[in-house]
Amino acid sequence: MLGRHTRVFTSACAAASLAVAACGSPQAAPAPASGGAAAPTTPAVAGQAAAPANPNATVIRYALWDSGQQPAYQQCATKFQEQNPNIAIKFEQVGWDDYWSSLQTGFVSGNAPDVFTDHLAKYPEFAAKGQVVDIQPLVEKDKVDTKAYIGALPDLWGREGKR
Repeated sequence: MLGRHTRVFTSACAAASLAVAACGSPQAAPAPASGGAAAPTTPAVAGQAAAPANPNATVIRYALWDSGQQPAYQQCATKFQEQNPNIAIKFEQVGWDDYWSSLQTGFVSGNAPDVFTDHLAKYPEFAAKGQVVDIQPLVEKDKVDTKAYIGALPDLWGREGKR
């Protein structure tokens, strides 16, 4: 059974993920770099969330591979943080070629980000390994209107009643 702090943290991560994802603009997933060239890896990118005004804020680490999408995610995170001063979102952008292995390393070492941008081709692997949290109970509890998302996008991320 999860402790109270873990449940609160998981709820905060789910809320942040939904809030940030709802603001993001739809874009096709990038293809891996051609010729095996590694995309640049930057653990911290300019424009990431500033230090929280509240030193006791819960910091949510949010990983993504597409630096082109980060400005839109940051804009949403900033608005989210204005409404939720006890939560700070820290972006960690890593290039596509290194992203997936760094996630797996993070899961194995216990240092994975709290929220990460996934890909439909990769999602089944994470779900099968139990490396993602089912947020469907939180969607139901908070009465999230999944019609706010583009087309069938919410359904693409569901499997066997789990989201």
